[in-house]
Amino acid sequence: MRVRTFAIFLFLAACSAVPRSGPAHFSDVRGAWSDESGAMSIEPSRIVTREAGDVIVRGFIREEPNGVWVLRRWGRVERWNAAFDGDSLVIGARRLHRIAAAADELRIEPMQIGRIAPLPEARVKAIVDEIGSRNAREQAALRAEVAQKNDETSAAVQEVEAGNLRWLTGVVKEIGWIDVGRFGMKASSQATIILKHSGGHALPLILAALPQIERDLANRESKGFQSYEVFFDALQLQLGGRQRFGTQLAADSNGNPFVLPLEDPGHVDERRAAIGDMPLREYLEMAAKVLYKGKTVSLTPPEE
Repeated sequence: MRVRTFAIFLFLAACSAVPRSGPAHFSDVRGAWSDESGAMSIEPSRIVTREAGDVIVRGFIREEPNGVWVLRRWGRVERWNAAFDGDSLVIGARRLHRIAAAADELRIEPMQIGRIAPLPEARVKAIVDEIGSRNAREQAALRAEVAQKNDETSAAVQEVEAGNLRWLTGVVKEIGWIDVGRFGMKASSQATIILKHSGGHALPLILAALPQIERDLANRESKGFQSYEVFFDALQLQLGGRQRFGTQLAADSNGNPFVLPLEDPGHVDERRAAIGDMPLREYLEMAAKVLYKGKTVSLTPPEE
């Protein structure tokens, strides 16, 4: 009996060592993978990579036949063809091999920031003035990019946003988030929008600042609730999920605008009302006039 059991064990072990080929199921490949392009962390509900210096998160939506993974990146659907070739995981042109653990650069964790404590009045004023100046430069660069849409205006936006993030990170590491109590509603809201525009580079700071931003802005009394809604929705899309308040919009290839994926659409107005904002339909009517020359903004993404 022992010999037979041992023989069966050897047979099963040999079968498990046979090179695999064919479609790769998402549930079978969780863990860390790498190739010459860099590392990839495949988690139960998302994939994390670093591309052009940015941390990119794609949420897993579903798997379709023949190893097609349907993913969500910044609210947009992507389809990846995934297959095994022996011990390699082949995704598009990439051939990845399993590694022991994901690289530190793929870990999505809040950074350490300073403690909120009283500051001299002159220091507060200097920071408030600097935030206002930086916000004005950023808005001007963004308006120029919308109006002209060329390499020069895009590079100008990237330069301004990168400089703002460096400055904001240094300040917040020292004195904590730009809270309403010390700096006022306007400066806190402007700092929140600057952070929102900073992309994947800013994720550790975004996650560190989020609790204080929620305390300051996510309520009827704050009058900064719209800054919070925009910030929170953008973060959820950045993390591969769905937005909560419906503030993030896009347009299809024909210029028709739509709301990027929204969680529980039937209760979105309740969530907006809870912190003092208008119904989503009113917000979309305003956005249509300001951003899309009056085109109706659809509540349904092209594909999900």
